[in-house]
Amino acid sequence: MGFCGLSTGATPARRACPLVCHASSSDVVIVGSGIGGLAAGVALRKATNKSVAVLERSGGEDIADGTSISVWPNAWVALEALDRDACERLRSGKVLVESGKVVKASGKVISSWSFEQVWKGFELRAVPRQEIISELSTLATELGVDIRYNTSVEGVDPWSSTIYVEDGSTIKAGIIVGADGAGSRVRSSVLKDGSPNVSPLVAYRGIVEEKAISTCQALQVWDDSSPVRFGSVPITEDKMYWFVTAPGTAPRGTSFVTSEEPLQLLDNFPEDVRDLVNKSKKIYRNGVVDRLPSLKWGEETVTLLGDAAHPMAPNLGQGAAAALEDALALASALQLGADDPNSAKKALRAYERSRFMRVSIIQLRSRGVSTLAHWDSPLPAGLISVAFFPPLVFNHCKYTPPLKLP
Repeated sequence: MGFCGLSTGATPARRACPLVCHASSSDVVIVGSGIGGLAAGVALRKATNKSVAVLERSGGEDIADGTSISVWPNAWVALEALDRDACERLRSGKVLVESGKVVKASGKVISSWSFEQVWKGFELRAVPRQEIISELSTLATELGVDIRYNTSVEGVDPWSSTIYVEDGSTIKAGIIVGADGAGSRVRSSVLKDGSPNVSPLVAYRGIVEEKAISTCQALQVWDDSSPVRFGSVPITEDKMYWFVTAPGTAPRGTSFVTSEEPLQLLDNFPEDVRDLVNKSKKIYRNGVVDRLPSLKWGEETVTLLGDAAHPMAPNLGQGAAAALEDALALASALQLGADDPNSAKKALRAYERSRFMRVSIIQLRSRGVSTLAHWDSPLPAGLISVAFFPPLVFNHCKYTPPLKLP
């Protein structure tokens, strides 16, 4: 979303192998084929000579929902590092967002800025998530990544480097990477640190074939009397991504709803906002989860990546960007070898250390902005202006990749 999971408890008991058992193993097995998992597959194939498999519990048709994400400068830098041609295809036709504005539903401007204030060449574009998944999936397949659909992982054993699949089979791997989202089963098996924090917020998202309310501008509209927030970002000249966040709860995962549900929250909003939501063909609803930073991401030859390692509130739109950065950092750590278990363990712990401070800052900043944006009582305009001061709130978008890929 962004301005602009499933916990199983203990490691599953070991069992006799069924008649049909996964005989094939890989040097690296990545659990989850979202943006982070596929990006890690691409980066590892380009940076190392390791065989890579990606396990995906769905059949491939519902990995990416039909909404969009805000791709910030650090995400564009990471995408370019992964593959320049794929990055250019994703960039093609997408509106360059030049400014941002936060206004009250009554029309009063709370804060506004140009992204050139942050730095010259600041690049923010909204891209449908399905397009990013499609590009990364195609690229991974071309590089020889073995993507296995309909393979639902129940848990892992880091001590034997074994993956347990729900059909009763097992998979051995030299390295296991949990990229299976905020409710990561890999994390649950290894860290046993409980479920992520459930924020008292519900989010609605959609894409509408409509000219942007505010051309080349990321817009947020805040209700004057309640912590309901609307946001929109143009994707192309005639397509726009929008979101609504409000106090509430939603069932785990993403579900479809009719426009009636978010519209009930927007009674005090301008007619063009309500009209845009009403015209959306598909509206997605989900809860919001995050975690406080954790020093430990793995054990033995198992590590985590993306939301499995550091789920964050969506208000800064940094979830996908952080996962892309993780993928490059992991490839960099494993680039120098890690051909035996001991060197692999050292490389994985080095990867985790290299990412901890940066993602911790973004996690905490995302939670802080979320808390501020949904504060129950009116906040002083000066405090909001400071909180949304561009050089401060967006300085995490500066990023230099840790390696160069062919």
